[in-house]
Amino acid sequence: EIFKYFYDEFKEIDDDVAYMHDLLAVVAVIQPHIFKSRDVFIDICTENTKYKGQTQIIENREHNTKLLYDISTDNFFNLLTERLFK
Repeated sequence: EIFKYFYDEFKEIDDDVAYMHDLLAVVAVIQPHIFKSRDVFIDICTENTKYKGQTQIIENREHNTKLLYDISTDNFFNLLTERLFK
């Protein structure tokens, strides 16, 4: 149902676009094994520099989050189409 909801919502906004970031967040919770990930330390730059507001990965620090950086597209689209056409 959630996939159909997002599809219908974005169809009203723009026929040619379907943003996937919210869907990916849901899939990351229900099917985390289809992602590649690594533990990292992420910080938001708040100093008044040209980097202010940017998300930065800080190397050599204890991790504070898991970064998902790749997905099995076959598994994702199988899940997506299974849910859309159920």
